[in-house]
Amino acid sequence: MTSIRTYPNGDLNMNPLHMLLGWEAYELAERLGPEGAYREAHRRMLAHWHLLQTRFGFDDWKLVWVSPMLGVRETHRLSTPMEVLRTIWPALYLAEACKSCAQLLSGCL
Repeated sequence: MTSIRTYPNGDLNMNPLHMLLGWEAYELAERLGPEGAYREAHRRMLAHWHLLQTRFGFDDWKLVWVSPMLGVRETHRLSTPMEVLRTIWPALYLAEACKSCAQLLSGCL
């Protein structure tokens, strides 16, 4: 799967997703070092690019840049709506938390 975005000048940003699963990246990095994990992801990305060029009409396009490091996303995730509020909108989280506390306390008074 590839996320494709078009820049205003017509260039494409192509982000091949799931080249390595999170556990694969960590396991390869443990065995081969971070460079080894990157090499494997790069190998898979080039194979994916070849597939896009030969089967999906990107044969006239050229690869001009590749990220210099892995984008591992399988680490910490937000787990609750309140956690989203706390992370993105701290002031709103505080207001909601205070409202929740006031509701809890009103039942105790």
